[in-house]
Amino acid sequence: NLKALKLFQRLLAINIATNNGSALIDNDYKRLLWVKGIAVGENKQEAYEKAIQSLIANHPDNEFTSLPMSGLARIQVQKGNNIEALATAQKVVEKWPNSFGAPEARNVISDITTPSLSFNTEKVLSSSNSEIKISFKNLDKAYFRLIKRSETDFLSTEYYDPDSITRKQFEKLLTLEPFKSWEESLDPGKEYKLQNKVVAFPKVEKGYYYLLASANKDFTEKENALFVSSLIVSDLSMVVKTDDENRGKANIFILNADSGKPISDAEIKVYYRDHGSQWKQIDKFKTNKEGQYQYNSPEKNVLLIANYKNDKVYKYIGLYRNGFYDEEETTSILFFTDRAIYRPGQTIYFKAIAFNYLKGENHYTVKTDYPLTISLRDPNYQEVNVLKLRTNEFGSVSGTFTAPTDRLTGSYSLNAKSVGSAAYIKVEEYKRKNNRYLQS
Repeated sequence: NLKALKLFQRLLAINIATNNGSALIDNDYKRLLWVKGIAVGENKQEAYEKAIQSLIANHPDNEFTSLPMSGLARIQVQKGNNIEALATAQKVVEKWPNSFGAPEARNVISDITTPSLSFNTEKVLSSSNSEIKISFKNLDKAYFRLIKRSETDFLSTEYYDPDSITRKQFEKLLTLEPFKSWEESLDPGKEYKLQNKVVAFPKVEKGYYYLLASANKDFTEKENALFVSSLIVSDLSMVVKTDDENRGKANIFILNADSGKPISDAEIKVYYRDHGSQWKQIDKFKTNKEGQYQYNSPEKNVLLIANYKNDKVYKYIGLYRNGFYDEEETTSILFFTDRAIYRPGQTIYFKAIAFNYLKGENHYTVKTDYPLTISLRDPNYQEVNVLKLRTNEFGSVSGTFTAPTDRLTGSYSLNAKSVGSAAYIKVEEYKRKNNRYLQS
């Protein structure tokens, strides 16, 4: 660090001696970024911001000032001062449209002004009284479509999660005739900030559905914010309690979702799938008068579908047979990433530490010279890329992935093969010119 600091000092001295203002701004801004990265203390962010403002004030008319100004705009966004940040970024673009700082300034403007839309619901909604929480930005209306989903649809899926939505399925959903359509009026406010609104979910017949939300009425992908989720409309609730001492055994309860009253004689079908195959029914039973059935699964992961008087609900669960995890020593991987949210096309920097630990004891040892295969997987758990690495003397590895530009945005995962450890990040699209669609 001392060598790097001295190098910056020498560069700045040369820039001053040669009266090279552009190089001085460029190198001083790089110095501030470097110092921010290694500095410690509660006030380092405040000191960094003051130094940036001083650099801008000392060189108000130099094109290279676009670099610290765009950096300042980003700081203002992080502090929630979107109006101030927008003014700073717009000044960069208007004054120096072809400068080195202009692209980042345009990104800031896009981040602030681009509409966004998502929603959150319970997985199972009551047929009589349910709500949707809409999260939005820069929108005065949101459009919704409800599309019916058949049981065959998720039983034939190639993924373990019956609620996974592939790119192909997503495109098809946009072309289907909706079972119900409606719109909601929104108040975006004046500060370009994320807003929330809770609205009533329409009363519809019980069944399986896809719910789509769009920022435009036509549900087109271009220059639009789209969001999709699968859901169930049912008056049933399925509660599954696994037995820690007898892995593979589970108590399944079927209840009335509103009153909590047990549902007796509810039929439950059990499905299992091998890798690469479709779901196959392997068992069937009914609940007793307490609405309960104790199930001892012969398989590790099963899909349960309950049916009572044509009212259905399903749940995917993992069950483990006795002795499945009986080893005393377990290997685990701890992941670190440079941020939590990335744009498509951005570099994902990660570090991972491999270690062993003894169950029931506070004893950890790092695994040195240990081969690791790290994969990046998309929201449908499809592999995007893979790296083969080997831990160093400290039990760690590091690497990079590129957030894909041609796949669903949403929750991505870094996975350590053969170990079972994972870390989760978000890939979200901010640029207005690109397509954006999300899956919950």
